[in-house]
Amino acid sequence: MKFDEWHPDYESTVVERAKNGQDLSFLKQEEEMLKPWLETGKSLLDVGCATAYSYYNFKKYGVDFRGVDIVNSYIEAGRKHLSEQGMEPSNLNCKSIYELGKDDCCDIVICNTMIQHLDEYSEALKKIAEVTGEVALVRTLTSDKTIIRKTITHTDTTIADNLSNDGIPFNVYNEQDLKEELLKHFSTVEIVPDSYTNEQQVQIFEKDYYSYTIFKCLK
Repeated sequence: MKFDEWHPDYESTVVERAKNGQDLSFLKQEEEMLKPWLETGKSLLDVGCATAYSYYNFKKYGVDFRGVDIVNSYIEAGRKHLSEQGMEPSNLNCKSIYELGKDDCCDIVICNTMIQHLDEYSEALKKIAEVTGEVALVRTLTSDKTIIRKTITHTDTTIADNLSNDGIPFNVYNEQDLKEELLKHFSTVEIVPDSYTNEQQVQIFEKDYYSYTIFKCLK
């Protein structure tokens, strides 16, 4: 499943914001949460990295940054930008979360706003745990109930059914269910309110408002 048409202008928006020092608030929050682990020589994997814009938040710590994403055009854009920053282009690779293996293992793993686009989360969270050495942060849409908006195994909904205007499938998952699933693979899991949606919820669909949650997971 490829999502190349989701954000045709991604390279000129999010990447440029990151390059120019315009803080992406959720990444600043994750940077603060990860400071006890961020140091030279540590490795960090961004699962679902898109154009790897998160690199700009972690570069100053001297970590070995790597990223994977299913969209090859995002990976190519990231390689172009980050090679200018001195990062090896081979550190970014086009692959699915389900293809993660031993070569992808890192001390730190982050996964932002990607789980919500999947047909399921159990195997995906297991894969994140398998490549995490010390700590993982998983950020996704949550609620007190699971709401499946669109997946490849369900009948597609329409904009009238509250799908986002650009057709992206956003699934909202039960917060406690996600925590219980993560606890199958991590020793501790902390639910952290996302600062970006803590004060004001984001309108994801035409009528519904939801918040993001960050799950801090320790091996």
